[in-house]
Amino acid sequence: MVRMLAMTLIGLLGSAGGLSAADAPRHDPLWEKALAVAAQNRSWRPRKVHADERLLSPKGKPVRRTLSAHRIIQDAQGRYHGELVSATRGGEDITELRRKELAKRPQREFFKPENDVFSPQWNATNTATRTELRHSFDGRPHLGFQYTMEARDATWVGVVFLDEETGVPRLITVVPDRFPVNENVTIRNMTMELHFKVADGHWFLDRLEITSNIEAKISVLYTWKGRSEVSLQFADWAP
Repeated sequence: MVRMLAMTLIGLLGSAGGLSAADAPRHDPLWEKALAVAAQNRSWRPRKVHADERLLSPKGKPVRRTLSAHRIIQDAQGRYHGELVSATRGGEDITELRRKELAKRPQREFFKPENDVFSPQWNATNTATRTELRHSFDGRPHLGFQYTMEARDATWVGVVFLDEETGVPRLITVVPDRFPVNENVTIRNMTMELHFKVADGHWFLDRLEITSNIEAKISVLYTWKGRSEVSLQFADWAP
């Protein structure tokens, strides 16, 4: 049941619902630049995602590592889902085992607009606020903007780092206040980092890092405690 945790975490990518542009609040000029960048690249989607799932002991000792590759496909309703291509654990092929596990669970949707802080829906009624936080990416200064988003299953408190000149977003850090419910796994805390990059004139999500402290009920008498680290690397972006 511990291996169920990572796939539960992967399903956290997600955006809200809609008032008219006339209701939109005033935004910081730098934030407006970020919205323009996101709008120009909104039609781009990855075709592949590689997942690296690691379980570590409370002292940081590696316990288990699972590598998997997925295709991202679009269904008839325009929603994006992951389709498992291959999976290994400790060098052993577990593709069929993982497919059976996934078949028992609801299909997870990627890139849900209600969880996108740059979506027109969220920005129609909300604003992000400048902070004193700064970070350097590729030698360029970036300024942090804080936001709070009411997602369907949790409240997300996050910071977005924008290039101070162009407004291009490079990093989003998110701390949700509630977590997926599972009778065998308890998530004590979680941090997500979304790393973006610009390549060939396009801006897109490069990777997602999810770190959490967990407790997994192995039996009536034993509960395993440790840390989960999940890294999702997105590839083959196209419109």
